[in-house]
Parts: sequence; C-alpha cells; structure tokens
Amino acid sequence: MSAARSSSGRRPPQNRRPGTGGRPSGRPTARSTQPRPQQRSSQPRPLLPPEARGTLTGLALFAVGFAVAGILVAAGVGSTPWYYVTISIGLVGIAVLGFFSRRVAADVPPPPIWSPRGLTRVADGAGVPARLVVVTFYGLIAVSVVGNVLLPLVSRR
Repeated sequence: MSAARSSSGRRPPQNRRPGTGGRPSGRPTARSTQPRPQQRSSQPRPLLPPEARGTLTGLALFAVGFAVAGILVAAGVGSTPWYYVTISIGLVGIAVLGFFSRRVAADVPPPPIWSPRGLTRVADGAGVPARLVVVTFYGLIAVSVVGNVLLPLVSRR
C-alpha cells in the first residue's frame, strides 16, 4: 500500500474542486478567524407603522368580510350577490395582507400573524391597543366559522 493511501485503502481527501483539472482550490481549508458580529436580539424586528397599518387593514378586511358572509349564511341569504361581495372583501383582505407582509431573512422569524403574539406585534406597530385587536379579530373569526362552516354542516339534511 502506498503512503498516499489511508488504512482503509482510500486516498485521503485533498483540497481540490471537481472540474479544475486537479488544481487545488484557492479557498483556505480552516475556518476564517474573522470576529463574529454582535449577538442579535431574540426578538423579531418591530413592524414599521405603514407596514403595521396595512397589515391591520388586511386583517380587518379578511375578518369582517368573512364574518359578514357568515351572518348572511346564518340569516338564510347565503349564495346571494351580497354574500359573494362579502367573501370577495375577505379575499381582498388576504391580498392586502400579502402585499404588506415583508418576507426578509431574519435571525428570529416573526410569530404567525394570526397568533396572539403576531396580532400584538401588528397592534403595537399600528399604535392600537393589542387586546382590542386580538379580541376583535378572534371574535370575527368565530362568527365567520360558525356562520360559514358549522351552521351549514348542522343544517344539512
């Protein structure tokens, strides 16, 4: 066995890149000793006021649109033009929400937008009381689910 081979019979890895014709790469083999940047906060970045207001508007359109649609279904006037208008308002809210949500790489990802922490983050950025936003949003979503999902399931014959 030659001296260039290890005890397993295979050659030890060399600092070479494929397709370079056997030339060693210009990269150093050891990690660089550059200092690391300061440790970042364990909090996601706060929303800027315009972002927060846009996000809050999108959440409001979504929740109100689907809640009113649920009320229309509960009133027995589902599948009417007004029902489709309110569903469309809810879908526009989702589009507005998508437009105002920034997708950037972050050390700490933000909480889900519909979670209490996510809603609090939006409310803080918009300057609105967080409890008001959380209670209102979840109340409207409850009306939406009851009217659009549960009542049609229960009243099915």
